[in-house]
Amino acid sequence: MATPSIKVLANADELLRVLGEGGPQTIADVARAMSIPRPSVYRLMDSMVHSGWVTSDDEGRVRLSADILRLGERAKDQNPLIRASEEPLRQLRDSTRQTVYLCIRRDAEIVCLDRLQGLSVGLLELVPGGTLPPHAGATARAIAAFDDTFAVPPDALTPLTPRTLTSPEEVSADHQAIRDRGYSISDEDVTVGVAALGAPVWADTGRLVGAISVAGMREDILREPEVLAARLQDAAAAITGNLAVG
Repeated sequence: MATPSIKVLANADELLRVLGEGGPQTIADVARAMSIPRPSVYRLMDSMVHSGWVTSDDEGRVRLSADILRLGERAKDQNPLIRASEEPLRQLRDSTRQTVYLCIRRDAEIVCLDRLQGLSVGLLELVPGGTLPPHAGATARAIAAFDDTFAVPPDALTPLTPRTLTSPEEVSADHQAIRDRGYSISDEDVTVGVAALGAPVWADTGRLVGAISVAGMREDILREPEVLAARLQDAAAAITGNLAVG
């Protein structure tokens, strides 16, 4: 059984996740999302407001405070993978004019660490801190394909669009195709009208550390996928080189 202090930390983490994913919410909304009584939410809120992590507005809604944004920026500055990726991702974004992503695996999910917005403003929903399931999206499918320790559970194959992979056989065939090709192709499996290419990122020791992707309107991404994939893989190789020199 979790100790009271661990339970409080778990609830605080859950509150930050709820507000981060759902935006400003009322106490009633938070209580429903966290499945805990309102009095418990009020007590948690008092502690989080006092600590400066959340704030409330005149309409009684709670939201993440600006301190969280500053903490997030500091965390990015201290993350060696994000630092190693900054310039290669910027060059990839500038040369393709498409949105680029850096993602890693966290347990059974794929987490976005960084995103550089391309020309399709508002087109793509994934933001830093957001997650994807391992069977959908270019970075997620690239990581799942090249991570030998990662088995996609069959009960997790929930469809996001009509083109999402939904069977173990489809996922297995997709992983083999990605390994043969060297990169993943996400064709409207997360968002209708959107496509992406994803490539694995390796440490200089040969350890898989994540994946990057380039995403945009389907007709732009899939017009010359081989050309775009070459630029993507060059950026992945540059990140590996940056990691090697620290």
